[in-house]
Amino acid sequence: MYQSHLIAVGNGTEVARAGKVLATEGLDVRHVASAADLGETVAGTRIVLAIDEHGQSALDDVARLASAGAAAIVILSARETCPIFAATLFKAGAIDILEAPFAPADLLEAISAAEAAGGSVYPERSRAAS
Repeated sequence: MYQSHLIAVGNGTEVARAGKVLATEGLDVRHVASAADLGETVAGTRIVLAIDEHGQSALDDVARLASAGAAAIVILSARETCPIFAATLFKAGAIDILEAPFAPADLLEAISAAEAAGGSVYPERSRAAS
């Protein structure tokens, strides 16, 4: 099982950029190529950052991560997300969708919202709350 609080799923510049933004905040980020590479290892992982490719594969990835126990899923989308598809992603388990190019502040805000929803990405905050 991963000992990380954040897992970035996908390849490409936006994934790398997201990892750098989160690392500057002192967060431990693990990268994997696809949600299928995770298997069941997200059980107990508090936050998963899923990288979206529009279509059924994105929906399958979100559903797979949610059913495997991911506490919160933030999606980075390579292009504008139509409202109907966005609603489907939210129903599958996503808590936020950011479109590329995303502003670093928006990513950090989405992670903070995920934390507020119960998925702490800050180990020291989790321990302090205990």
